[in-house]
Amino acid sequence: MKERPILFNDEMVRAILDGRKTQTRRPIKKPAKAGAECFHGACATAAKNAWQHFAKMGPCDGVEWGCVSPFGVAGDRLWVREATFGGPQRQDLCYRVACPCGMSDKDHRAAKGWTPSIHMPRSASRLNLLVKRVWVERVRDISEEGAKAEGVALRGHTRYEGEHRHEFTVLWDSIYAENGLGWHGDPWVWCCEFEEET
Repeated sequence: MKERPILFNDEMVRAILDGRKTQTRRPIKKPAKAGAECFHGACATAAKNAWQHFAKMGPCDGVEWGCVSPFGVAGDRLWVREATFGGPQRQDLCYRVACPCGMSDKDHRAAKGWTPSIHMPRSASRLNLLVKRVWVERVRDISEEGAKAEGVALRGHTRYEGEHRHEFTVLWDSIYAENGLGWHGDPWVWCCEFEEET
């Protein structure tokens, strides 16, 4: 079993804690320069039909095309990095999501400020996720069930068919549209199904 860190924003950490988020998707980023080293699991020399092959065949084994998933494989562990206050020991930390110390967000910022999630050490992580399945698909191939498993929050009071998928498109574009990896570009994505370890 291998362990890897993974970043989630506050909304997604909350969804994991609430048991609503059991899947995540990240763009496959291919370097523009041919022959460059693999970056985020996407090999520069892999032809387009390689990604089509992955989408049809399911999980990438990381061998045939020199492609390695950023989530690892089934049975690996992801440890969640999230914003914290205090430390350096886990028992001294206040996590920005569901902080029990009673201080307001403004008070935290005034006292010292939140430590960004990217700087969280392994010892401070409170959430471990067991990888159940990894596969590749186009982002627009996500199903309503998959979008619901992404843990997106539903806004408003109306309920309609495809609502989770619609909210996922909004979330996706809020994160990736500026990088040229928005919904309408339909990028290839790594998909990971996981469960929280207790």
